[in-house]
Amino acid sequence: MKKVAMTQAVTKEILMIKLSFIILPNVKPKSFARNTLLLISLLFLSPWALANSTNNDLIINDLTIADLVEQGKLKITLTLPNDNEEETQIVGQAFVISIEVATERWFAKGSTVEPFSVPHAVIPANNIITTNGNQRIAGTTWSTQTHYITLYPNKAGIYNLPNIAVNVSVNTENNGVVMGIANTKPVSFEIGQPEALQGIDSFIVSSAVTLTIDGQFDAEKTYAVGDAITQTITITADDIPAMMIPEINNTAQALDGISVYHKPAKIFDNSNRGTSTGTRVESFTYIFENAGDYTLPENTIYWWNTNSNALEQLKIPASSWTVYTGGLFTKDQASNIFRGFELNTESFFKILTLIVIITLLSLCIIKRQSILSLYKTVTHYDKRQLRKQFYTHIANKNYLLAENTLYQYLSAIEPVIDPLDNVKTSNLTSIKTNNKSDFKQNNFLEVLNTLAFASETTPNLSLNLSVADAKQYLATLESISKGKAVTKFFTPKEYIKLN
Repeated sequence: MKKVAMTQAVTKEILMIKLSFIILPNVKPKSFARNTLLLISLLFLSPWALANSTNNDLIINDLTIADLVEQGKLKITLTLPNDNEEETQIVGQAFVISIEVATERWFAKGSTVEPFSVPHAVIPANNIITTNGNQRIAGTTWSTQTHYITLYPNKAGIYNLPNIAVNVSVNTENNGVVMGIANTKPVSFEIGQPEALQGIDSFIVSSAVTLTIDGQFDAEKTYAVGDAITQTITITADDIPAMMIPEINNTAQALDGISVYHKPAKIFDNSNRGTSTGTRVESFTYIFENAGDYTLPENTIYWWNTNSNALEQLKIPASSWTVYTGGLFTKDQASNIFRGFELNTESFFKILTLIVIITLLSLCIIKRQSILSLYKTVTHYDKRQLRKQFYTHIANKNYLLAENTLYQYLSAIEPVIDPLDNVKTSNLTSIKTNNKSDFKQNNFLEVLNTLAFASETTPNLSLNLSVADAKQYLATLESISKGKAVTKFFTPKEYIKLN
């Protein structure tokens, strides 16, 4: 208070000096000497007063944050989550502390919490949530700012929370804006671990956890050396950040003949209507290097359900599959093919028979065109088809086509009969006078030729040939070609004159 009074006196003296300079030109001579003496005194006294005053003494507003706290005009309170709860927080569970700053006036620049650390606890970055409010204290409305900070203890035991520094800026009634640092008091809290979690190294503490597996092994599918399959495992948990979801323990790394490529895990956090959700995505690619039978054991993810306070398990099912060499047999099957085999007479003939059968089948495939041609020759396939067409044309009274088909048929049989070689022809008068039945049997070609061109010569000719006549004629030709019959109407090596 003395320093403040001294400062005020010096200020008053300075004002008087300024006033003297204004008054001096207008004062009377008698008072001039007195005023001059006063001015000299002020000039000597002012440096002495300034020299005996500090910089802080010259500042009118020397009030600090500590003074406001001491005067009860500023309050800082740290609250633990289990202050009003009987149950002890467990390892891995979100531990939320709150720091409330309250002033009877209002905040100028607000308040911020300085970074701090706690051994064996994870403090995620940017996880401080601040809310503004007010409350009535002793009939006065106080402004408040509350900071919520989440810790994740990873070890059971006693934790000591140090002094936490909070930057505060408030607007006072008489001293303007006061800024500074206020510290919370150190506190301790206990973190426990349920008996059900004893011996379990990694687990999730959450109110809800889901497990999704994409890319399952198929025991019935055939895998070959060099094939690969990718399995993606996604874990989603409520009320915890993704960084608190433990890494999946993949035991496939120890399988001989399998290479595992583990992509870096993807972790991300989401918030929906006040509920935070952490997601961890892990992807494994299995590359099959050797043939054989493989089994990936079951994997268990432990989850402590904070709603029911019970331990639950999520299962990644076991997988079994077989990898082949890519040929007809597996490695073991190939090595067992000739196991116990003895070469004797019986086995020799079996092998020889198998070789002969394979050779014959190969020849049949290679010579299939030649074999087909031989079959047609032996079975007279072409002659049978011509004979069938000839009978059809006779039945349909299409004598011109029948004559052409007959010529092809006569050319196909042995060339002892040439249909164009010196066969007697008779005129139409002789056809009318002779017996029709005998005429058709002995002069079949002439009748056929007459019927084929009847439209141009005798449109009203009453002659026809039946299928029976055609069959009898072809049978006679077959007998002649084989030398079993002789007829006076056909002479070998003679041509039939059709026109």
